[in-house]
Amino acid sequence: MGEKERQQEQPAQKRARTIIELCDSAITLEPELREWFLSRACGDDHELRNDVRALLEAIDESCGFLSTLGPHGKR
Repeated sequence: MGEKERQQEQPAQKRARTIIELCDSAITLEPELREWFLSRACGDDHELRNDVRALLEAIDESCGFLSTLGPHGKR
């Protein structure tokens, strides 16, 4: 996405993009470092921090579920 398109994004789209970008960065960290990262990246925006946390938790849970599946998605 170019700079012009980014400037034309709606606030909800910008927020969603921010959440996804922060999640992409945080997911690469060890779980114990994620809170430190989120504190620095989100600052006083507790709602943003909670949204990123929720997405991280959903990803972690889905990865745990997927790891229980055998070949061809069977248990």
